[in-house]
Amino acid sequence: MRLVLSVLTAAAVAGPAFAALAPEYYERARREAPLVVVFKVEKVDAVRPPQGRGQCKVHGKVEKVERGGEYQVGGPITVNVPCIWPGAEMMAGPVMWQTPEGLKASKRGRAWMVSPGELALYQYERLS
Repeated sequence: MRLVLSVLTAAAVAGPAFAALAPEYYERARREAPLVVVFKVEKVDAVRPPQGRGQCKVHGKVEKVERGGEYQVGGPITVNVPCIWPGAEMMAGPVMWQTPEGLKASKRGRAWMVSPGELALYQYERLS
């Protein structure tokens, strides 16, 4: 059990964590998300909570609207992305964790959302 937790924690620190749900649930969330936007990352607000897991706010400028009408090319966007900091205990569940460092290092992102700023089943992709 310790080995499994160590592997999951290492994966969370290196990049998005292993998924706890079958891949088809995440694929369906992407397919059915009413809003899909590609944007340039301009700023990441990441304040470490005491437990080391929380939300990062990724701010940017919309480059492409792939689905939905709530965003306009060139307009602002802020997306809430689940973040985990090094040393935080990994919780079992469906969350697709990102590291604040990884989010800050990315130049662009793609978000599948159920409403403005709110991800569909944690579906956020860091793009170069």
